[in-house]
Amino acid sequence: MSIGNFRKISNKQIKPTNIVFKTYKGDSIIPLGYVTVRVQYKNQKVNLNLYIVKENLDTILGREWLYKIHLDWPAIKAFRAKTEQNLNNLLREYKDIFDDKLGEINNYEAKLKLRHGVKPIFCRVRTVPFALKGRVENEIDRLEKEGIIEKVDSSEWATPVVPVVKSDGSIRLCADYSVTLNPNLIVPQHPLPRLDEIFGSLNGGKQFTKLDFKHAYLQMKVHPDSQKLMTINTHKGLYICKRLMYGLNGAPAIWQRYVDGLFQGMDGVKVFMDDARITGSDEISHFTALEEFFKKCREHGLKLNLNKTSDASPVGIGCVLSHVYPDGSERPIAFASRTLSGSEKNTPKLIKKLFQ
Repeated sequence: MSIGNFRKISNKQIKPTNIVFKTYKGDSIIPLGYVTVRVQYKNQKVNLNLYIVKENLDTILGREWLYKIHLDWPAIKAFRAKTEQNLNNLLREYKDIFDDKLGEINNYEAKLKLRHGVKPIFCRVRTVPFALKGRVENEIDRLEKEGIIEKVDSSEWATPVVPVVKSDGSIRLCADYSVTLNPNLIVPQHPLPRLDEIFGSLNGGKQFTKLDFKHAYLQMKVHPDSQKLMTINTHKGLYICKRLMYGLNGAPAIWQRYVDGLFQGMDGVKVFMDDARITGSDEISHFTALEEFFKKCREHGLKLNLNKTSDASPVGIGCVLSHVYPDGSERPIAFASRTLSGSEKNTPKLIKKLFQ
């Protein structure tokens, strides 16, 4: 136990000791000393040594305590199993927000504003490589079927499209608004959360869930007047865009402003672009925050991608790149993390190398 936590609960005199602890990284921790405490667990009562360290570390039970106190391991495992069962029940209850249908925000429409005096720009259709033509046509048909685009006979505005081949061989159709709308839009001013703000909002969390909004921008409808401005020109004809499109100036700010307002005031919830992070100080508070988040998504028509979800991982690796200011303060500027696989968790050498 850290000296700070110990002094919050006791003023007992600390006795000296020659014991030196070793961390899993091989570092030495020299305790300030120990106190003998009376420990009670259910019907068991025993006197044990509690070692005090100056470092601000979490309190843990060592082997000495576990040898003397017989824990009810089946009950502990059953609690974990019950938690997992509750999570599965929650996913079943809200399975509609994880289905294959595209989400449709039901209480908001994005609006685009043009600069004063801007004249419409109509760009010719760009040639599609013959090898991609069939897949591009299939993607156009899919977008039209899902209500993302709608064919029109004429338009003052027209933006060319660029087909991008994804890793699975399918096509993503991107509109090149850099030659039409982007230079002429008034971009809404809404700050994106900084990394230190995100970390600060999750401070104190012990359990975490990361969720992904499925095709985030495409879940947001666009005002009819703005749909005409976003018209795309394809080899199959002209199509107005009825949803917020990727590559559009202001789309990140429009989306972030909406989700910031929607989830404002929800404890343990922070959304950055299409990623949502939910946390709690324990399993109960984490589960409660997760349920409230699902409920809010359902109420407003948002859909999530279950295939891009990471839930409550207690073991993983991570790093933070920070900038140190002249006054000694630090600000994170980049970070990365991932959960260890089952085999990695059981490989001590890997753990040691990761923390060298």
